[in-house]
Amino acid sequence: MQGGPVRGCVLVTGASGQIGTRVCDGLRRSGHEVFAVDLNPDTRSEVEACDVRVDRQVARMFECGPMRAVIHLAAVLPTAFRADPLAA
Repeated sequence: MQGGPVRGCVLVTGASGQIGTRVCDGLRRSGHEVFAVDLNPDTRSEVEACDVRVDRQVARMFECGPMRAVIHLAAVLPTAFRADPLAA
């Protein structure tokens, strides 16, 4: 079954991490529009600051327009978890 072009961007959380960076690069090379977010964005890349634990910041992500997919790579590393388990 073939349809028309799929519209919307791909949301990638955790986009500044090792895997997130590679995923975003691959998506962009394939011609996808990417909306990349991370708690600590790399200032050299096209990543927006966003804490997925904060409702208003998550709501702001969805204001960018239609999304066709979400790749959720945001995570709390074990050392941060041990330091603050409640926040993790």
